[in-house]
Amino acid sequence: MIIGLFSFICVLALVNTDAWQREFMGLVLLVVIVMSVGLAVFQGGIYGLGEVSA
Repeated sequence: MIIGLFSFICVLALVNTDAWQREFMGLVLLVVIVMSVGLAVFQGGIYGLGEVSA
């Protein structure tokens, strides 16, 4: 999921966004928020598994 979202941002960086800069900024911020939430859940799950097995 994270690789796909990062690839999506990279593709958007190649597109001319002069006509829709505000929408582009909102879209990028939304994708970054989704990535941060996903990584936080993943990190919490890994730490939880570490505590169970210790």
